Amino acid sequence: VPTVEAELLGIVVTFSHTKMSLTLPTSKRERILEELRNLIAAPTVPLATLSKLCGKLVFASSTSPDFSWRAATRTLFRFTSRSHYQRHSLDLKHALGNILAMVSAAPVSRDLLLYREGRRPFVVYTDAESPGNRLAGVLYCPRGGKSRDRYYSEIIPADLLSSLMPRKNQIVALELCAAVTAINTFRDVLKGQCVWLYIDSRAAEFALIRGSSAKSDLNDMTASLWRTAASHSISIWISRVPSEQNIADGPSRRQYGDVIRLARVPAKWVRPDQ
Repeated sequence: VPTVEAELLGIVVTFSHTKMSLTLPTSKRERILEELRNLIAAPTVPLATLSKLCGKLVFASSTSPDFSWRAATRTLFRFTSRSHYQRHSLDLKHALGNILAMVSAAPVSRDLLLYREGRRPFVVYTDAESPGNRLAGVLYCPRGGKSRDRYYSEIIPADLLSSLMPRKNQIVALELCAAVTAINTFRDVLKGQCVWLYIDSRAAEFALIRGSSAKSDLNDMTASLWRTAASHSISIWISRVPSEQNIADGPSRRQYGDVIRLARVPAKWVRPDQ
């Protein structure tokens, strides 16, 4: 019998003439949030419990307009094959905390248009320069007119730089911070949109795709980007771009010839406690 609403594997599917909506019922969302809080507070996390949670999250993530849940869920899956010692690790607690924040902030439903939208994605390039500690991000809006193209180019604040873990070379952390800052700076323009994010660091790219990092400072920055994506319904595709093809390479080195026609905006930094 034809219907406008049905429940499939706990997900409510609603149809209209122009779209299909996927909704996670409030009761199921609250149960997932409660389970996450309990696991974070527990001294141990049984593998069977973690595996079941991952299964629930796979289906629940289909209701989120962005891809943040998927990245975080893949991280949780990695722990299901680790040893008893590693089940107590801080990495697992970080991963659980990250996805708790994303599930809490994500919209209640996802709309899928039943016709071809024909719109091109936004494009963001990011780069970092060391030892000058200057970060840059460039936003192109292919369907919004050149008036909305913009960039930021600033030296990372001293308090944010000092919050990074000590290491011989901070370039990976700076590249990751450049990407996080770009999405946070341009978030109002990117709200509800699809974005191609090009980043000039393979290690930072992998951390963002995984959704977490074993290093606490990188983990916090990764979680911050996906929380912003979840709260603003931003769908992000991430790929590395070589320096010679990266339009943000110039602004990170105080060279502005390629972006001289773009609006320069102040960076919106994300602090570790945010």
